[in-house]
Amino acid sequence: MAIPEIIITASRELRKNMTKAEKLLWGYLRDNQLWEKILRQKPIHISLEDNSFKRYIIADFYIPSRKIIIEIDGNIHNHKEVVELDKVKEDLLKQKWYQILRFSNDEINQDTQQVLKNISSLLEKGRCPKDRWDDWWNTELQNFLKRQSDKQKLIVIYGPTGAGKTAMSIDIAKQLDTEIISTDSRQIYRGMDIGTGKISEEEMQGVEHHMIDVIDPDEKYSVGAFKKQAEAIIDELYKKWKTPMLVGGTGLYIDSIIFDMNIWNIPSNPVLREKFENLSDEDLYRWFQDIDPEYASEVHPNNRPYIERGIEVMMTSWKSKRDLREEKVLKYDILFLTPEWPQDNETTYREWLYERINTRVKQMFDEGLEQEVKNLIVEWYIEEDEGMRAIGYQEFFPYLRAEISKEECMQQVQQHSRNYAKRQLNWFSKYKKYRG
Repeated sequence: MAIPEIIITASRELRKNMTKAEKLLWGYLRDNQLWEKILRQKPIHISLEDNSFKRYIIADFYIPSRKIIIEIDGNIHNHKEVVELDKVKEDLLKQKWYQILRFSNDEINQDTQQVLKNISSLLEKGRCPKDRWDDWWNTELQNFLKRQSDKQKLIVIYGPTGAGKTAMSIDIAKQLDTEIISTDSRQIYRGMDIGTGKISEEEMQGVEHHMIDVIDPDEKYSVGAFKKQAEAIIDELYKKWKTPMLVGGTGLYIDSIIFDMNIWNIPSNPVLREKFENLSDEDLYRWFQDIDPEYASEVHPNNRPYIERGIEVMMTSWKSKRDLREEKVLKYDILFLTPEWPQDNETTYREWLYERINTRVKQMFDEGLEQEVKNLIVEWYIEEDEGMRAIGYQEFFPYLRAEISKEECMQQVQQHSRNYAKRQLNWFSKYKKYRG
């Protein structure tokens, strides 16, 4: 399962109270092919909202970030509500990222098919997402492909969890007839599909994906191992005259490919690795803090692989991994892309992102994440295994021991996912200087 290209949000009560005609309209708008045919892209979020006098069906797109609002008029209870609604609409239209299509309940009930045709017609006329996509395709991407460089070309699509990278990457990969290399450190594990937001075969739409389902959850896997495998795939893609695409949210995986850094030349230390096995997470992190306090402050105490590698680098080279990480030179001619947000206000963006993460996690629970974790446990994977330490899996063990409720478990997954997204945003901030 990939980052959802469409998230359906409508309360059970609201769905129950919908008229037959409204249900037809709702079903029509949930159809992927509608949006793909008309706008050449799929929405990353569709929601149905009700404030007792109006209902809104909202489609949210990633390029550019804008919304199309389909407004269904109901019974307006008082003048104050009308004034408030008009003020909201006025603010939205000023931003030029919103298009409002208006239909009454009577119109829908009398001739639903005609309303659907009208929606298609109005969307076709206002194809701002498509127009913006064409402008962007003819400028930024084409300029990148045409510009002269003595380095080989590479596209990097990065961003925090839940931002819409998957949908964006599929569109571009299909346009370029190329293949995608996942840079997600959790999607390398087999059997961990729902909790990692792993893309399905159907969602791939025929685009070849690499570095997914590489190892089992109880196997250890280093950044160096990823780098070696991914670079071999990149070389093969160049032989096919294709421009490789890196897509994912694990910054260290991306950095290992795009930068020439001394850190990757420091080999693993078998003596230290053996010693690590006899230390608890707490003891290991204390050791890390003692020898490299600055870099330790950047790493989560439960991120054992990063802690082990940090100690290993310091003890082998007597340099902090943090210092070595800053000695960077781009190896490729790179186009850095990330799903955009129209607002300059960072707080607003984070609120939007955190809301999407919360919705996404809830959807994972609805799709059977608990059963996925239980299936892994039945296969003898345990809490201490590398894969089972991942967000979305580690939180289930206290729940399965009856130490917390299922609701608390979900809240923990949401909180940890939001914290992870915050760290990702901080990491990816350095890419801005390469985007021109």
